[in-house]
Amino acid sequence: MEHEMKSMIIDGKDNKVTFYEFPYYLSEQTRTLLTSAAFVYLSKYRFC
Repeated sequence: MEHEMKSMIIDGKDNKVTFYEFPYYLSEQTRTLLTSAAFVYLSKYRFC
């Protein structure tokens, strides 16, 4: 199961969607909160 889940992870560098091109409206506050939450999570996460 772990191997299957890891195989579903995509490289973010290949993703062309940005907050500014996101298909739904996101306020500036929502963008800031999402970016901050992702930064904290990704900076603490140990990639295997």
